[in-house]
Amino acid sequence: MVSFAFRATAAALITGVLLLAPASTVPQARPVTLDDVTILHVLDRTGFGARAEDVARVRELGLDSYLDEQLHPDRLSDAEVRARLAGFQTLALDSSTIAARYYAPLLRERRANRMDGTGKPPDASDARAEMDPAERARRRELRESVRVPMDELGEQKILRAVYSPRQLEEVLVDFWFNHFNVFAGKGPVRGYLTEYERDAIRPHVLGRFRDLLGAVAKSPAMLFYLDNWQSVDPQAAEEMTRRLDRMDDGSGAPAIDRACTGTTLFELRRLSDLTPVPMDIIRLYDPNPPADLEGVVYKPPVTTSSM
Repeated sequence: MVSFAFRATAAALITGVLLLAPASTVPQARPVTLDDVTILHVLDRTGFGARAEDVARVRELGLDSYLDEQLHPDRLSDAEVRARLAGFQTLALDSSTIAARYYAPLLRERRANRMDGTGKPPDASDARAEMDPAERARRRELRESVRVPMDELGEQKILRAVYSPRQLEEVLVDFWFNHFNVFAGKGPVRGYLTEYERDAIRPHVLGRFRDLLGAVAKSPAMLFYLDNWQSVDPQAAEEMTRRLDRMDDGSGAPAIDRACTGTTLFELRRLSDLTPVPMDIIRLYDPNPPADLEGVVYKPPVTTSSM
């Protein structure tokens, strides 16, 4: 939830910043009557561009009311966006389901075909030549299914940017997703990106920075990206909680003022290195891990291949 103090501070800051001219010129006074140039400037700074109906809405509401509305995205209906996203298969799935449905089948196929009966890698050209059309089509479908989660994640970002009335929220989701970026090509990270944006980033973009940082630092996508299995601290969870709590000093000031410095990403790496790797990550790299690994640090076998 967005606190009253945060909303009041943010509304004042956004209003002031948005109405400034470019940095190379003298800031202009806030206009009494909103002209199209001012409205377009505000819409460009708080969203992904202006539509004709957006200009009319800002003129009707006034600048303060429009910004207040953007700071309360739950007040704006996103029915049109939800209707456009209704046919997507992966956006509501958890990471374990995405991995099992879209990535694990191809991984199993590749492992099964890695060695032939002689213990040597099979000749790829011979294998393709001897493959019947039905088998070739099945394998093509497996390869194409791997692209579905990433394709849908990218497509939904574009659709939200174009059609969502919650423009400020979408801009902030894009900003923080880019700021706390992870590499989709590293192992199973791509399978965690849908949940990463949906559950770690999106719910916290208009809240406290401490909550956003905590969700990011403990998310499977960031944990794997930062090689968390190398952690050896047995008091990992307690230490992370203690360090994150330092960011909330009870002063009432936005945590981002205290935490978002040039060393934020370095601190994030230190924090996330203290959290154990979740079991669903372990199972992706070792289908039969020891039974006593729940909640402890684990290093996957070196010989396994990535997705």
